Amino acid sequence: MQLQTNLNLKLQQTLKITPRMLQSIEILQLPITKLEEYINNELVSNPALEITENSTEIKQNLQEDKEKSLRKDEGDFSAVDELSKDDMWDDAFDTPKGPKSSNEEYGKMEAIENTAEIKETLKDYLTEQMQFLDLSPEEKKTLEFLIENIEDSGYIGTNYEELKKIAPVKVDNDIWEAMVRTLKEMDPPGVGAQNLQETLLLQLYFNGGDNRIEEMLIKEHLDDILHNRIPQIAKATKMSQAEIVASVEAIATLKPKPGIYFTPSETNNQAIPDVIVSLIEGDDGTRHYVVSLREETLPNIRINDYYASVLPTIKENKKDFNYLKEKIDSGQNLISALEQRRDTIKKIATYIVQEQQEFLEHGIEKLRPMKMQDVADAIGRHLATVGRAISGKYIQTPRGILPFKFFFSAGLNSTAKSISKGNTTESNKAVMQKIKQLIDSEDKSRPLSDQEIANILKKQGTSIARRTVSKYREAMNIASTRQRKVYK
Repeated sequence: MQLQTNLNLKLQQTLKITPRMLQSIEILQLPITKLEEYINNELVSNPALEITENSTEIKQNLQEDKEKSLRKDEGDFSAVDELSKDDMWDDAFDTPKGPKSSNEEYGKMEAIENTAEIKETLKDYLTEQMQFLDLSPEEKKTLEFLIENIEDSGYIGTNYEELKKIAPVKVDNDIWEAMVRTLKEMDPPGVGAQNLQETLLLQLYFNGGDNRIEEMLIKEHLDDILHNRIPQIAKATKMSQAEIVASVEAIATLKPKPGIYFTPSETNNQAIPDVIVSLIEGDDGTRHYVVSLREETLPNIRINDYYASVLPTIKENKKDFNYLKEKIDSGQNLISALEQRRDTIKKIATYIVQEQQEFLEHGIEKLRPMKMQDVADAIGRHLATVGRAISGKYIQTPRGILPFKFFFSAGLNSTAKSISKGNTTESNKAVMQKIKQLIDSEDKSRPLSDQEIANILKKQGTSIARRTVSKYREAMNIASTRQRKVYK
């Protein structure tokens, strides 16, 4: 076999993502709270940026951090540093002298009052109780280890025997078992259980009284209780359905997750809207919605005029020229990316408001189906851009603060006719609301089946299959027909 070497030319297109594009994508995805932090970090690290038309307090704080940053960079920026000795920073961050205004004091007080209350976690609560127990050092370490493995639900994170194997120190069996009992006796009742049955039994013991029937039902018929199989329980126990129902109602007062009322160990950030939709009513009775961006917490930034004018004068000093040019270019890219973000999000929000005015006026039953591709086509952006722009962001409407993604849903065929559109489609969220309303108003002694719900909706003009009703019902965490049945 003869080997040959050939030289071939191949022409192909590749997409190269520049640092500027990456920055633009990152800024577009950031929610308002993270964007504020991002801008402040840029202000500190980039001497070519400055704040305009913002509070004195923000300027003062950033000025202090910025000067620290400049001191770190002075070896790379010596020529410009020499040129800036004429109190240039005093002009860039002009601060008024004299006492603070009442408005400034009021703003600080309002910020303090609006700060979220620090809430107690379940682990904090258990640790606090432990301080009042008379424990040896080994017992204390053991109980601390057990508490550390408690989940937010109130259950222990793993089997106690398995947990003992990974304890940081070897624990005496008697001490281990004593501390496990101590944990299960702590408040809230039911904490430290390994499963639902155990937590319910612990709560029964804690409540006291004659709970023999409830205890028997939990131990022997918990699955039947969860599936509302009252007749089967009555047949197996030779008790009347009325007795079973009374005991099940008592069990229902117990907490399946004893830690539910405590703050989770890692709380989610409060939903802060990027966009505010306001209803404006004119003197002539007209009503229209106004879309505005929530940017009052963001610093308004620009390129510092002084450094922009300095740049042409230091061309001979290549090192300092390149450094300053890089900072100015970086600042301009940031300003451009912020403007693009602002423009994209506002266009998306405006389109949503235009398309969903009936929802804003009348509620979820009037929510129209909408796809992100519809928005992308309408505003002239790529689908991926729209996806990034709405990710993790919220919009404040007269119907409450909602995630942008709330407005994007598939549609179902509807035979309900309107004057202008004939046959229409309904948002799946609107259909889910209809299903919920039918279930809420049903006769609980004879709850509606999924097929019956589908038939009712069809008569109302919504074409939906039984399996779709089941899917939507489960998505709303609504129990099945059997589980919703109330026995008398």
